[in-house]
Amino acid sequence: RVRVAACSPVRNATPRRFEPGCRPFAKSAADKENVRPNLLNLTDTTRFWETGRLAYNLVLAAVVIAWVAFTWPHFRVAITLPSLFRLAVLALLANVLYSAAYLVEIPMRRSPLAGVWRHRRRILWFAGTLLAVLVTNYWIADEIYPFVRQVR
Repeated sequence: RVRVAACSPVRNATPRRFEPGCRPFAKSAADKENVRPNLLNLTDTTRFWETGRLAYNLVLAAVVIAWVAFTWPHFRVAITLPSLFRLAVLALLANVLYSAAYLVEIPMRRSPLAGVWRHRRRILWFAGTLLAVLVTNYWIADEIYPFVRQVR
């Protein structure tokens, strides 16, 4: 490892100069080795999961829109301002649960399986999205649909 020596300014220099070969503001090689890979991992992790969040939200929105469209007369009375607020709260909850993927991602990126994990994390995204679709369908079919009054 290359170590950067402590720098001291050259006396009687105008403007302030440092000894030859000295880089007073450069990080040591050890610091660069520790910081740079972690920053790259965080950037890669964030890029993957936040791009996936967009697709995740679109899939869940498609499920909700399909339920409303295929059962339209039933849900007509349910489309009110308070129910849209409840829908927004459920969407927020879905996004909080999506963030649980980071609880798996970060330890896996630090494990010896990091290289394999990088290529297989799509499986976790797909399984999580499938689970969210199933929970969304269940929630609409069992908790919301029966309690909406019929239009007569």
